[in-house]
Amino acid sequence: MDEAIDQYLFEMPAMILQPFVENAIVHGLMPKSGNKKLTILFTALEDSVQCCVIDNGIGRDQAATRNSGKGKDHQSRGLEVTRQRLASHGGTRSRQQSIEIEDIVDSRGNPAGTRVCILIPNLNDSDS
Repeated sequence: MDEAIDQYLFEMPAMILQPFVENAIVHGLMPKSGNKKLTILFTALEDSVQCCVIDNGIGRDQAATRNSGKGKDHQSRGLEVTRQRLASHGGTRSRQQSIEIEDIVDSRGNPAGTRVCILIPNLNDSDS
């Protein structure tokens, strides 16, 4: 956690990171052999906190291929639910919330994991 974040003042919406941590473990890391790494970073920005869940798993494309081979056609609603939680966390504030999902590739373009970054407005700023 970035030392610039006051952990006693920053308000983290409930269950925001859980679906992404679970996906990283179940779909990215569990099917992978060898070294497995999950990193969760909190970085202070001007009027928000960026929370990133980063894994060195098999990547989203390979995970989707594995799941389709198992007859799984389940449509996850986790991303939409998370967007709704972020929106309700910010209330009517004009500050931007966002969720960005990025595939990580190695120097040869091979899947090397996934990075999910969530931008959460700091509701405790004096100008809020």
